[in-house]
Amino acid sequence: EDFRATSADPLVGTIRLGVSPTLGAYLMPALVARLHREHPTLRVHVREGLPTALASGLATGVHDLILAQLPVTGGPFHSERLFREPLYVAMASDHPLVAKTIIAPSDLRGTSLLTLQPEYRLAEQVAAIAVDVGASVMRDYEGTSLDAIRQMAGMGMGLAVLPELYVRQEVREGDDVVVRPIKGSRYYREIGLLWRQGAGRAPAYGVIAGLLRTVFA
Repeated sequence: EDFRATSADPLVGTIRLGVSPTLGAYLMPALVARLHREHPTLRVHVREGLPTALASGLATGVHDLILAQLPVTGGPFHSERLFREPLYVAMASDHPLVAKTIIAPSDLRGTSLLTLQPEYRLAEQVAAIAVDVGASVMRDYEGTSLDAIRQMAGMGMGLAVLPELYVRQEVREGDDVVVRPIKGSRYYREIGLLWRQGAGRAPAYGVIAGLLRTVFA
């Protein structure tokens, strides 16, 4: 944090960025390509980690900033909200809900929802959705990645709740799963960029936050 830019461009030197595995693969390629093109003297060291490890690493100085699903505890951190990412329901191609173009929350009553390991913030969210709609969470089949729960959904083991960034890049027509949006605007995850309060490079981090918003749009 003792770095001070000597040029008009605040994005120079090295930045250590911690990223959640449910975000990195879907946001980082476009972000890194743009940073390299527009700020060629900047080096970004990207390290993936589970949410608790990311927060701990930010607090102790392992990371300069982290990209994660909000909320993140363990500060004091500055939290820059980037965007709300809608959630989709993924199911096997022969599931009865495939006939619907939009899934109403009431359609999920009595269904079984696949989930990630409890260390992921998305797992907490799926559990809350299950309570809200009257579904159950399949704790015996917790996935280690979004790919894992998508594959289990494709085999008819349950329904997977997947974020839009994953759906955009990983699901195509004719694949092993069919995805449908959820009616209304209640179900989404909020993504943020966080850094330590009082960080000397806060202006540079703010520029990166703006670029991430553009990448998602």
